[in-house]
Amino acid sequence: MQHMEFLKLSILIAQLICGVCGKVVIIPDTKLEDCTNSTEAANIFDFSQIDLIPETDEHVYINGTWKFLKELKKPWKAHLQLERYNRGEWLVQALDKDYDDFCEPLHRITEPWYYAFEGKESCPVPAGTEWFFDHVLIKFPEALLDAVPSHYMGRWRFVMIAIFDEDDGSSKKDCKRVYADVYEV
Repeated sequence: MQHMEFLKLSILIAQLICGVCGKVVIIPDTKLEDCTNSTEAANIFDFSQIDLIPETDEHVYINGTWKFLKELKKPWKAHLQLERYNRGEWLVQALDKDYDDFCEPLHRITEPWYYAFEGKESCPVPAGTEWFFDHVLIKFPEALLDAVPSHYMGRWRFVMIAIFDEDDGSSKKDCKRVYADVYEV
């Protein structure tokens, strides 16, 4: 499914920022929503060959190819936001963070996406580079899976806005939204 990598990130971040109570299962949607204004689009990544696969073993796996259409230069600015659907509207909850350079946390062992990107090169990443994923487990810390409060159950979406500085001094953005349902088991 197109841009499934961002869906993976939404699931991981939702797991990491929860509080205390029951174990959860996260069921991702099979689609990703592009939220980029077409005049602002940087078009750096092609996620069209990435699939996020929730399995009955309560894990999520990633398959496919992430292709870089343009060189990914440092710094890779990003804004990550986690929103929960509540009473008919999306509310920012638990995560609303700016990164001056997302290249570094992409490979930080404490981040939930670390194992998916382990062994992948860091920035700068040349245009044409392809990162391959073959049934790679998205590793959620078990202690956190067992410690999510019941009021965190429901519909969530993760928004990632990647911001890229152009050579002419302007900025371009790529915005992706991914959705997931969080259930207590």
